[in-house]
Amino acid sequence: MDYHFDFDDQLPDLPIAFDFEEVADLFERKVFNSSQEPVGKVNVKKLQDVKYRPSERCVTTYELIVDRPDRAPERTIGVLEFTPEGMFPRLYIADGHLPWLSQATDMKHMQRLFSELPGFGEQATLLEIFPVRYAPSLRCVIRYSVQTPSGNKMFYGKSFSGNAERLMKALMDLHHSSQENPDMPLISSPVAVWPEMEMILQDAVPNGIEFTHFAYDQAYDTSIRKEWFVKAGRALGVFHNNSTAPSETKTVYDDLQDLHEYTVIISKVRPDLGIKYEEVIQQINTKVNQLQESKMVASHGTMRTDQYIIQGNCLAMIDLDSYCWANPARDLGNFLAYLCWKAIRQPEHAQFVERAGRAFLEGYLSVHEDIDERWLSVYQAASLLKIAGRRFRSLTYLEWPLIIHLIQLAGLFLNEVPRTRSVKRRLEWNLEKKLSAQLSQ
Repeated sequence: MDYHFDFDDQLPDLPIAFDFEEVADLFERKVFNSSQEPVGKVNVKKLQDVKYRPSERCVTTYELIVDRPDRAPERTIGVLEFTPEGMFPRLYIADGHLPWLSQATDMKHMQRLFSELPGFGEQATLLEIFPVRYAPSLRCVIRYSVQTPSGNKMFYGKSFSGNAERLMKALMDLHHSSQENPDMPLISSPVAVWPEMEMILQDAVPNGIEFTHFAYDQAYDTSIRKEWFVKAGRALGVFHNNSTAPSETKTVYDDLQDLHEYTVIISKVRPDLGIKYEEVIQQINTKVNQLQESKMVASHGTMRTDQYIIQGNCLAMIDLDSYCWANPARDLGNFLAYLCWKAIRQPEHAQFVERAGRAFLEGYLSVHEDIDERWLSVYQAASLLKIAGRRFRSLTYLEWPLIIHLIQLAGLFLNEVPRTRSVKRRLEWNLEKKLSAQLSQ
């Protein structure tokens, strides 16, 4: 560790979060050796996530490997909470907002539930339960490996602190829409919903290729990868046209509220950067007050390249937990902002990223008559700031030197757009020159 994390005197233990030997020792002493089951050595495989709130708390999660003297090593997720009162370690299943996680990870309980699924019965044998991702108090993704008469299958259970049945209905409707409309991205049908655990069970996407990995794999011809971005834009355009009603609405004011919270975090660590960050937020706010809200569409909510999986000649859309009504520019802006972030972190991809962004918009415009460039600039800038803010909330200090480029790029996109909307014309999404000027400073 080459960063001291000594900027918050209310959380003096914070540096320990990044010292894996200290973290492993803490879990070994305070969690595992205080239980009735004996354990050997505890190892931290990786830091999964960090959520920092200045002077109040920081919650970190780790993938742990626990040696057991009587069986194979156990993989689990450890949680470490830092407060002014001290450090508090626990396992992910000890979550008061997700009290059913102990059931969701109990082999006997889950074996019974899988056996009760149509077409499974007693011939289905649960082989493994593995926690994949965990957001304290919010959600957990668990992978279930099951032996069935037709072979081994993999399922993902997503457990929420919200209403799983409501999301289940939305996913079923979206699945039916994707079956009826060949231009829709494929949406996996939920296998089951278990309301007592607020869990939705879904099949793993079979034989899928992650779109993000494919998009930047230079073993494939540039023209082929670019064409897939056209497909990605078209798929999102068709998705925006579907009539399946989400349960909530998101506006730019929701995003602005989040950005203001990030300002507090950035200002705690880098006050000079916090001032610049807040200035761009105010520019967004000024511009929004001059615009009339566009018609809402059914929106993915967190649209990025990694929300697509390539299946054969089609695209499947995943992770629809944030499905909502929103301005169409919200999905578009978020997608483009993450392309910008890719180019900032890896400038060798900048030229292709610009082509990919234009291809994506070209695909979208093949479905929709126009894109309001004013709103696109707003949401793209907001998403660039969101990416910046999350780097500080997660204390990803190795990326902090790059954050100024996100902030300045957000300002550039905001200020270059005309006062009137663009109608029925090709959008020129220009990134490389802006980025070259930023990175050369």
